[in-house]
Amino acid sequence: IGSGKLSSNVDVINLISKKLNIKFKIKSTMISKGFYANITKLNKHTGWKPKISINNGINKTLKYLRNDNI
Repeated sequence: IGSGKLSSNVDVINLISKKLNIKFKIKSTMISKGFYANITKLNKHTGWKPKISINNGINKTLKYLRNDNI
């Protein structure tokens, strides 16, 4: 769903590529300020708040995918 916090695209790409041990070079035209999921309405209507960080979420996702759960 999202964390509601701004995350740099470059930081997320670098985090994933590091965890996958992939060298990835980003062209300057690909760099943007970042992105975030606006969870205001979700929180207002359900009280839901993120329980894990982006780093832990990426770890869990990669672990799931490595176990051939796709």
